[in-house]
Amino acid sequence: NFSSEGLFILIFAFYLYKAMRNFYQQGRVKTVIKYFFLNTIFFILGIIAITILIAQSVFTY
Repeated sequence: NFSSEGLFILIFAFYLYKAMRNFYQQGRVKTVIKYFFLNTIFFILGIIAITILIAQSVFTY
C-alpha cells in the first residue's frame, strides 16, 4: 500500500530537479550536485530554525 505522502515527495523531488535543470540550463551531473547541496543546506537550516523555535518556546513558557 503506497502512501500518498510518499508519492507527493517523489513527484516534488522530481519536479524540483527538472525546475533546477531548466532554470540553470546545465547538465545532469552538475544539476544533481547542486540539487543535493541545496537540499542539504535547507535541511540543516530547517533543523536550526526548529531548534531555535523550540528553545524560544521553552524559555518563554
